Amino acid sequence: MNQIKTTITIEPMRPDVWRLRINTSTYNEAGARIGRDQKYATVKGSRDAAEMERYKRLLGQGVAQASQPAAQIARDVTAQAAVSDMTLGAYADGWLERRLLQAMEGQTARNIKGLVRLYIQPAFGHLKLATLCRDQIIDGFLPLVNGGPRGAGSTDKVSSYHKRNMSGLSGRALSPRTIRHALIKLMAIVNDASDAGLCSLKACDFKAVKKALPRTMSHKNKVKAKALSDEQMARLLEVVRTHWLGPVIRFALASGCRRGEMCALQWNAVTFKGDEAEVSIHQSLADDSQRTWIKLPKSDKSTRSIGIAGPIVAELRAMKAEAAGVAKALRVDLGALPVFPNTRGNMINPGELTDLVRELMAKAGLVGFSLHSTRHTHASTLLRNGFNVAAVSERLGHSNGAFTVQVYGWAMPNEDIRLARGMALAMGGPVAANDEELEDEDELEEAA
Repeated sequence: MNQIKTTITIEPMRPDVWRLRINTSTYNEAGARIGRDQKYATVKGSRDAAEMERYKRLLGQGVAQASQPAAQIARDVTAQAAVSDMTLGAYADGWLERRLLQAMEGQTARNIKGLVRLYIQPAFGHLKLATLCRDQIIDGFLPLVNGGPRGAGSTDKVSSYHKRNMSGLSGRALSPRTIRHALIKLMAIVNDASDAGLCSLKACDFKAVKKALPRTMSHKNKVKAKALSDEQMARLLEVVRTHWLGPVIRFALASGCRRGEMCALQWNAVTFKGDEAEVSIHQSLADDSQRTWIKLPKSDKSTRSIGIAGPIVAELRAMKAEAAGVAKALRVDLGALPVFPNTRGNMINPGELTDLVRELMAKAGLVGFSLHSTRHTHASTLLRNGFNVAAVSERLGHSNGAFTVQVYGWAMPNEDIRLARGMALAMGGPVAANDEELEDEDELEEAA
């Protein structure tokens, strides 16, 4: 069932004239926005009058009728003022519950829950929303950035899954990436409270917060995606050459698919075209500590078709022929069988696959790498060899090319000197014939 969310923002136009910007967004079952409608309304009078009109319209979105008597609305506004005494930690509990209902499952749900329980609530949970200001946000983040005692927020309700990494409670400094994610989630919570009229902080306040934090928040200090070098990839391929998980590793490197996408892949999504194959990615397998379930891919762009070439195609053909024999013996549809089954013939559990691959990585001497490193390797290898960013982004199922550059820009070759030569040639100046010529000149200079 689609979900509809309405937000109303008050914008000053001129003295005693205010504009209400009314945004209505529609989300599908996967939590992706599929529609947006924006309207405006003008209110004359004081800021209080604008707030009253805003509140009336919000009530009209399902809480109550907009034609409610003014006296009743006044009582509701008074009640809302009493509710505004709640702390950020208490509001975060409700926000988290609503957020996890919006198709947030598996690893994504655990990540969001961990950020809120481990970092946001301990550092900011004791603060009142009604009086929350940017200086309090900055003061709350500094111990997270530098290490030190945390705030007095809620620290209970931490799952056993997140107790593996308790740096948010122990006083150790958090990584720049974790700080960045915590800031994004805190901003989402506060913006939600602001839409409800419980907080006055805006997005511009969080821009000031980000600027006030140390340089660990800068893009230059982002953690690089951990990809395998050519030598490390060769070592891994040798270790899994005869292992039953070898096809999974080889397909992961050749396709760049996510873990859940490979686990959910069925033969009806694989089409052979001569020496090549086309794989349709339209579902993913999610898991928690108790169950697994099929869901839609991570985003709309994640639903895609990717080409496969090389020796892995012949391997897939042989695997399909073997699967066809199993399907005939069991009298089941071949298309519904998993491409990469576990030892029992079922879809392999994503968490189990991660653990098994990590063991294989360790056997190859690749400490600190995981199954997801194969996706990083696929992307960085393509970009390092000069392939088009937009095409690589589409192949990976990223939301846009800018995100691909943000994550893998470090792997892209430095084209500056080539651009300089191209411009010099356009201006009629002499340029070196090629890179080898420049290298020969460097060697002559060093010899001299």
